[in-house]
Amino acid sequence: MNDYSCDSGVKRIDLQRTRFTTTVCVNNFELKHIKGLDEIVRNKTCYELDCYIASKVVENYAFNAPMDWWEAVKERFAPKWFLTRYPIRYRVEKIDAVALYPSIPLKNSEPYLVIYESNNE
Repeated sequence: MNDYSCDSGVKRIDLQRTRFTTTVCVNNFELKHIKGLDEIVRNKTCYELDCYIASKVVENYAFNAPMDWWEAVKERFAPKWFLTRYPIRYRVEKIDAVALYPSIPLKNSEPYLVIYESNNE
């Protein structure tokens, strides 16, 4: 496998497959014109849609936030002597920024995809 250097103006990008799933339930009004369906089938028709999209994690971001509303009030308004006796409890929130590439076709057997991007102008 040829690993291109930065001097050639080509950058390697590793993409992974990300699965998206949604469930859509069709109501009775939309199915009333279809003949041959039982009443039970008409009331319980749902479709589950799956797709895989190429994606890349752009940035991982973590920050501290107060545990609940009372901790946020203590953080903003409590005097220092109160905070030394009752310290503020925090939780760590993590956010992953992901770039999606829905126009890149994926094969079902590929767990990841390698593409090369040119930096030449």
